[in-house]
Amino acid sequence: MIRYLKRACFYLLCPLFWGPAAADSTAQLSGFLSDVAPICQVEPGAVCVDLAWQFVDGDGDGQVSLAEAEDLHATVQSWASGAEGELPPRTRTGVLLGLFLVNSAGLDALFAGFDVDQDGILTQEEFLADVQLDERPLGDTLLDEDAVDRPAVAARFGALAPLLQKVYPPSN
Repeated sequence: MIRYLKRACFYLLCPLFWGPAAADSTAQLSGFLSDVAPICQVEPGAVCVDLAWQFVDGDGDGQVSLAEAEDLHATVQSWASGAEGELPPRTRTGVLLGLFLVNSAGLDALFAGFDVDQDGILTQEEFLADVQLDERPLGDTLLDEDAVDRPAVAARFGALAPLLQKVYPPSN
């Protein structure tokens, strides 16, 4: 069960990061995932976040716009459809759960939920406001309720907050 949750956490957050859309964007995403997955499994979470942020930040300004997030979302959906048969079952479950949550919440609303100052631009600080990164890999950090303010993250998902609170309840 922990493996499913770890992958779901990873794929819930990471689709917001990955890939400027282009004709070969799904190939770029596949290459990026192949390159970064081994790094994210062993390096501190900040390393994984920085690599992903650089990848999605198409104009190199250090921030993610809604347009960049929309391009990425389309790329991830296209990639997931094409790679579905190639993905191990647990990875496929994580990807589909992440896409389901983003699609159900609505990308515009989800983006606004993380855009604390409502300037239409997402910074790493805003995106990670409810996560305390440390020396552990990102997946391990995301499973640690002391490192993630789960109620705050759930609230950013609007109407889906109760569902997320049931999926990731506090242990106390």
